[in-house]
Amino acid sequence: MDNSFTTHGDMALNLVDLEKYPIENLEFGDGAKFLKDCQQKMDENGWCNFDGFIKPNALNALEDEATALQSIAETLTIKRNIYQGKVDTSVPKDDPRRREYIHVASQLADDQISESTLIKQLYKSEKLTDFIRRVQRKSALYRCADEFQALNIVALHPGSWHAWHYDTTECTVTLLLKAAKKVVSSLFYPIHEQMKLKIVKLSTNYLQEICPKLKHLAEVQAPSHCFVVVILSMELLKLKVQIPVLPRS
Repeated sequence: MDNSFTTHGDMALNLVDLEKYPIENLEFGDGAKFLKDCQQKMDENGWCNFDGFIKPNALNALEDEATALQSIAETLTIKRNIYQGKVDTSVPKDDPRRREYIHVASQLADDQISESTLIKQLYKSEKLTDFIRRVQRKSALYRCADEFQALNIVALHPGSWHAWHYDTTECTVTLLLKAAKKVVSSLFYPIHEQMKLKIVKLSTNYLQEICPKLKHLAEVQAPSHCFVVVILSMELLKLKVQIPVLPRS
C-alpha cells in the first residue's frame, strides 16, 4: 500500500483532495466556507457534485482495488418497479406504478469487500460520515447496518444498465471510479421536502407527471468501455436492516 494512504488514521484524509475539498476542519476558514456552499447546493438542487474529490493516485488505487475484486462479483439481472419492490396488482394496468424495469449489472456486496481495502476504510471514515451529515444539516447520520447493502461496488459492462428507481436510503453517496469512454445519459430527480407527501401517498398524478421524463432511462445502455461505480449507502437517524436489493445510482 502507498505510504501516503497511511499518514492519517482516518482514511478520508488520506484519499480526499483536501486542498480542493477541505473536509478536515469544517468549523473555520476554507472548510466552513466549503460546507456552507455545499449546504446551499443541497437546498437548491437536492444534490452535490464533487469533481476530483479523490486524489489522482488514490483514485487509481481504488480503481485497481475494485477491478481486482470483479472476479468474485455476481452479474445480476433484476426486474423491478421504481420502488424496488413487487408490482401492486390492485392498481389499474395502465397505472405508472405497474411499470417494471430490467436492471443488469455486476455487483459486489458489502460482505465481499475486505475490511482492509481502501474503499471499505473510506466508507467507514468518521470524517466522511460527519461531512455528509453536516451538508444535510442532520443531527445524526449512521452508516447502513445491512451486511449486503452498506457498501456496493457496481460495474456496468457493455449491455449493462441501471434501471430507474428510488433509493431505499434517504442519502446515497456515489463515487465514480472510472468513467465511460462515451457519455452515458443519466437522470437525477431530487426529492424535496414539499414533494414527500405526494410520494408517500403514491400520487398517480405525480407519477404520470414525472414518468415521461424517466422513461428513456431504463433503455440506456453502457458503451463499449466498462466503468465502475461504488455506492456508499447511509441511513439517517436510525439503523435499519434492509432487504438486500440493488441501490442506485
